[in-house]
Amino acid sequence: MPAGSIQSTKIPSPTLFSELKATSWEQLIPTLTAGIVIGIIIAFVEISFAALIFSGKLSAFLPNGIGFLLLGTCVLGVVIALFSSYPGMIALAQDSPAAIMALVATGMAAQMTDGISAESLFLTVMATIMLSSIATGLIFFILGWFELGSLVRFLPYPVVGGFLAGTGLLLFKGGISVMTDVPFTLAMFHFPEILRWLPGVLFGGILLGILRHYSPFWLMPTLILAGIALFYLVWALTGIPFAQAESGGWLLGPFPEGNLWQPLTLSSFQQVEWALIPPQIGNLLTIVMIALISLLLNAGGMELVARRDIDLNQELRATGLANIAGGVAGCPVGYPTLSLSALGFKLGSHSRLVGLTAAALCGLLFLFGAAVLSLFPKVIFGGLLVFLGFCFLVEWVIDAWHTLPKTDYILVWVILAIVGAFGFLHGVVAGVIIAVALFVVKYSQINVVKHTLSGASFQSHVDRPLPQQRFLREKGDVLLIFQLQGFIFFGTAHNLLNQVRSRAADPSLPALRFVIFDFRLVTGLDSSAIQSFAKLKQFAEAQHLTLILTSLAPSIEHLLSSGGFVQKDDPVIRLFTDLDHGMEWCEEQILHGPNSPEEASAAQRHFFESTYNDILKFIEKQELFEIVVTDMMPYLEKQTPQSGEVLIRQGELSDALYFIESGKVTAQCEHADGSILRLSTMGFGSVIGQTIFYLQEPATETVVVTQPGTIYRLSITALESMTENNPQLAALFHKLMAQRLGERLRNTHKALESLLQ
Repeated sequence: MPAGSIQSTKIPSPTLFSELKATSWEQLIPTLTAGIVIGIIIAFVEISFAALIFSGKLSAFLPNGIGFLLLGTCVLGVVIALFSSYPGMIALAQDSPAAIMALVATGMAAQMTDGISAESLFLTVMATIMLSSIATGLIFFILGWFELGSLVRFLPYPVVGGFLAGTGLLLFKGGISVMTDVPFTLAMFHFPEILRWLPGVLFGGILLGILRHYSPFWLMPTLILAGIALFYLVWALTGIPFAQAESGGWLLGPFPEGNLWQPLTLSSFQQVEWALIPPQIGNLLTIVMIALISLLLNAGGMELVARRDIDLNQELRATGLANIAGGVAGCPVGYPTLSLSALGFKLGSHSRLVGLTAAALCGLLFLFGAAVLSLFPKVIFGGLLVFLGFCFLVEWVIDAWHTLPKTDYILVWVILAIVGAFGFLHGVVAGVIIAVALFVVKYSQINVVKHTLSGASFQSHVDRPLPQQRFLREKGDVLLIFQLQGFIFFGTAHNLLNQVRSRAADPSLPALRFVIFDFRLVTGLDSSAIQSFAKLKQFAEAQHLTLILTSLAPSIEHLLSSGGFVQKDDPVIRLFTDLDHGMEWCEEQILHGPNSPEEASAAQRHFFESTYNDILKFIEKQELFEIVVTDMMPYLEKQTPQSGEVLIRQGELSDALYFIESGKVTAQCEHADGSILRLSTMGFGSVIGQTIFYLQEPATETVVVTQPGTIYRLSITALESMTENNPQLAALFHKLMAQRLGERLRNTHKALESLLQ
């Protein structure tokens, strides 16, 4: 396939021009308005992230950091706007990666030696940001290219909540660090340091309180501008010169003249301290994981907001390209945002022009906004970070109490505590380990037994004489049947062993002789479960039980064989293709099992006394049936089919009934995959094909001869002739057929009752 055709199936061509042609002036105004409002919000947020990352020893490089984030966000926004599967998707450098990158920068600063300059530290942080974004972009693109987006759905939900709560904690601490220009420590809670960050925390709390109840698109920019105005008003009322606000570290500036961006050259990378990067690999991998999870959550949330499907694999490919391009521009990892994308949708715009307008505004601010940015108070941008941190913490620490199960809620707290004490990597690992352990404990409590039956309530599909049916019902409690389901591992297999032990020890029931395990609904078997099955086999040998395994998938049979549980010519374990054949074998052992002469004689007397009336009724019905069939002989066609010959074929119409005088036939259902399910095996005295004969519909089963004998065939033409010539005989015949169909329905109802108990 040509390369061009591959690309066209993976990355759609931009549809901006076609959208512009279809956009009217009435639609263009809200689109541009939404883009401008969203662009202003993004600019404020990205400046806050820059202040978060480039603080402390890197504060002198804050103008460069702002330039890199604004330019990178512009690139991210353009790529996502052009290639996202949803036209109105908005992307920016995000909070969680920025918070972790700030942690990385702080760690690198702590590793600095006297020989490393501040400029080398800055270039090392920038190199780390670029490598992180490009590597994340490549991973995203590969996952999307091979359509593996669904893999990220398997991370446990409370672990995601713990990550996001940890992100909120880092954003909160980072906001305070932005306002104080030093890393977060307990010393910040002493006077006068508290005066630098307390107003920002109050501002973040006010934003949270208002925006949780009111969310018009103009409210957040208005509150930010009001906060800036209030800062200058308070400062003016104090009478302190504004020059002291700048020199005292209350403002973002001073910034150099001109644009905010100074491109990195090849010579710049010669000053990078590459040895500082490997210790941060754990945090960088955490960025990839959190970005994947966040992208999934945001895309899923946008599907609900916009009420349309979003192609997650396409979002991965587009976000991968965006991060590669943004990484080259020096931007931290970014991805589509749910809140701003939903804002554009609520403003009535569904166009790619929204994202492009917002990106263009960031680009203009990057080129011409240095002088204006110098006047912004740090307390406002720090408060904005505190607000974002509060949002995560309130959602996952307070609101989650009412939405999550208590074990999941506790897990969120555990991950939050570990992230706060040791870092994101430790929180990730601990969260996944704890979540897996909780899953194992919870899953082991699930009963893998779908139905527990006995031979007294459930029989095979072999059509047996009435005395044998009664005997099997009376003696059937020596047979225990487990219909298994789901995935079996050591926890659930051990529970299975305990259930067998409990039944064998029950003094109110006869001694157990046979245990059937039907694996038809089992999806898989873990190798750790072999140990529990081995103990089950030892128990069976000690109790003189026979274990019957039915419907084993080849992979499960191989696993049991390789583990030594199933062996050739094993006297304890027998294998059958399905439950019906396993039941038939057990019933034969019960019917013809060894008994002492005294026990046999007593059992026969008791059986004869208890079934006397049933036997009489059976004999009467059989005699009447034989009389009717004898009178019908002129209308019957005698046949002697051989083994393997088909009497009725599934899916075809049948124009005759069949009466078995000798031999056996089997009714079976043939599935599309070639597998065959036996429905019943019938012999002397059975009637074949009543239902489809009367309904005149295609047969739902195939009837094949399994033992040669003599069969009589009654065709529709012969029945019509009998109805015309001997209506009394025909009426008696129809009455007998109705009785047989009623008995079959009754037996089916009893079987269903035993399954539903």
